Amino acid sequence: MPRRPDRASMPIYRVSDFTFASAIAFPELVPVGGTRPDCRLVRAAGPVAPARPAWSHTWPDAGGGVWTRLARVRGGYLLRFPRLCDFLVLPGASRVRVYPWHATPIETVRHLFLNQVWPLVLAERGRLVLHASAVVTPAGAVAFLGATGLGKSTLAAGFAAAGDALVTDDCLLIEVGRRRPRAVPSYPSVRLWPGTARRLHGGRGGAVRAAHYTGKLRVPAALRFRFARRPVPLVRAYVLDPPARPGPDRPAATITPLGGRAALAALIGHLYRLDVGEAAVLRRDFDRLVSLARRLPLSRLRPTRGLARLAAVRAAVLDDLAGSGPGPGAVVE
Repeated sequence: MPRRPDRASMPIYRVSDFTFASAIAFPELVPVGGTRPDCRLVRAAGPVAPARPAWSHTWPDAGGGVWTRLARVRGGYLLRFPRLCDFLVLPGASRVRVYPWHATPIETVRHLFLNQVWPLVLAERGRLVLHASAVVTPAGAVAFLGATGLGKSTLAAGFAAAGDALVTDDCLLIEVGRRRPRAVPSYPSVRLWPGTARRLHGGRGGAVRAAHYTGKLRVPAALRFRFARRPVPLVRAYVLDPPARPGPDRPAATITPLGGRAALAALIGHLYRLDVGEAAVLRRDFDRLVSLARRLPLSRLRPTRGLARLAAVRAAVLDDLAGSGPGPGAVVE
């Protein structure tokens, strides 16, 4: 029987402004010392019981199948990624047990924890977390909200290739207890398709496959671009629409301001929540999003498809931030 790792010897990692101790090594992260972890990740044998949990919520995958299931169980919350991994988030989200399925590579376990489970852990601990990428422009931090596959990471990487610092490529933690909301950096990497990585960051060169079920690469920030080290004032959020097809008269981007209920609905639709049926948590999150919508201007952004247009999309966003009206690459409706 393999020995259980000594708690004192478990490395501690920082993501955003929270830390976790892990029985699994994370080469994507740099261990930190001299701190007590907020959460512990422990590996267990799996899959986890109960065999027939009462699933309360299901998230579909791109092909119409099941990507994730959520159930409230006696020991906390069970997150199941079918045929990949189970995660049991214990009460208070101070401890997570991971139950890898027998054929799941360890890099996939790490990927699922960092990019799927950790945002929900933060949310369960009372933090405001949005499904968004973010970068630091000369005007301040800008977030790009959008569903998986709409190009949040590619857009952030395009800004980073132009010299802007990356804040996060998928999970944005927001501090809301100040006059102006602040974007909290996550960890220094971005996930890109190989062709995008070659075009924007000069080739694979140290990048590794993010997980066995995807062709995306995890590109460490130290290779090609800057990463924000401290929270940055968040000045604008853009909700991504599906990219437009390129055409001779097509602008690089169409930007449409959002306000009122539309802005609030956009924030709610991109909020990370672990328990989607907990009334007190829903009321708390709703109040915080109302406050955020009042202080954070939101717009819809429809970029034109193609890596060659990224520089023009960035120019359109910077023109919009400057309030100078549409530049040569944008239409503001």
